[in-house]
Amino acid sequence: MNRCKEEYELSLLVVHINHCLRGEAADQDEAFVRDLAEKMGLEFYSERIDIRQVSKERRMTEEEAGRYMRYQIMQHVCMERGYRKIAIAHNQDDVAETVLFQMFRGSGPRGLSGIFAKREYIIRPILFAPRSEIEEYVEARGLDYCIDETNEQEEYSRNKIRLRVFPYVESEINNRAKEHVAKAAQKISMQNAYIEKQAKKEYMRLVHADRGEYYYSSEEFGKMDLIIQIEIIRLILKNFRDSVKDITEQHYKMVISLSKKEAGKQVCLPGNICVERRYEYVRFKTRLPMWSFRQKRNANFRMRESWKSAGKECVCAWMS
Repeated sequence: MNRCKEEYELSLLVVHINHCLRGEAADQDEAFVRDLAEKMGLEFYSERIDIRQVSKERRMTEEEAGRYMRYQIMQHVCMERGYRKIAIAHNQDDVAETVLFQMFRGSGPRGLSGIFAKREYIIRPILFAPRSEIEEYVEARGLDYCIDETNEQEEYSRNKIRLRVFPYVESEINNRAKEHVAKAAQKISMQNAYIEKQAKKEYMRLVHADRGEYYYSSEEFGKMDLIIQIEIIRLILKNFRDSVKDITEQHYKMVISLSKKEAGKQVCLPGNICVERRYEYVRFKTRLPMWSFRQKRNANFRMRESWKSAGKECVCAWMS
C-alpha cells in the first residue's frame, strides 16, 4: 500500500494494538512496527490493552476479546483522525482457517462465508493471496518482518487448524485444500447475498413497527421458505442488538413455531427479547429485566412516601 499511495493519493496511518499478553516479546513487536512506520515516513499510533481483563469482563475468549478491541480501537482512531478505510492484512489462508473453525463450531451458511474482502469501512487488499505467495514476495524483496510467536503455539483453536489439520489434508488429500476451501466460501457468500437480498424485500413487505415493537402476520410469514423465515427473524433481531451470534438454531426454530401456536405463547431470547404470538400476529419486544422492575417499583414506593409526607392524597401504580 505504501508503494501505491502516490498513485491512488492515499494518506496512510499505521495502527498497532499491544494486547499485553506476551510481555517483552509484545513490546518488541510494537517497537518493530513503530520503527518500520518511521522508516517509511508513515504516521504511527499504538495503544496497549489488557486483553485478559477485557476477556473476563466481556466473558469472551482472549482471541475474541483481542479481535473485538482491535476493531473498536481502529474504528475510533479512523473516525477521530479523519481516515475513511481500515485495511486489514488477512489472506487466503485466513479464509480457509476461518471456514473450518466456524464449521467445527456449528455455524450456518453465514459463518461459512469466510472473510469478506470489503464490508462497510473495512477492506482486505491481499485476501486473494495465499500465505506462501506473500512470504515469497517478502523474501524476494528483502523486506523486514517479524512473526508473532503465538502463531506457532497450539494453545489456540485456530492454530490447531493451521498447524495440524491443513498440513495433514494437504499431504494426504489435496495440496490445494486451502484454495478450494476459500473458493467454496466465496460461492457460499454469493448465495448468502442473494438470500439476504430476497429476505430484505419480504421484510419490507411483511414486518411492521409499532412503538419499539416489531410484528408480522403469522399467516403471511408461514408462506415463506424456511431460509427466508430465518433471515427475516435475524433482521428483526438486529433492530434490538448489534450482534445475534448467541441466537442459536434452536432459538430460530422456537420463534418460527409460534406462527402455528395459539395466542399467548411466548419465546424468550438472549438479550431480554420476548417474542409472543398475539392473535394473528407474532410480536417482538424487549422485556423488562427483573432488576429493572424492582428498581422502578422501589422508586415508585419512595415517591409515594414522599408525597404522603407532603400531605397529599395520591395513589401511584406502575403499569408494565
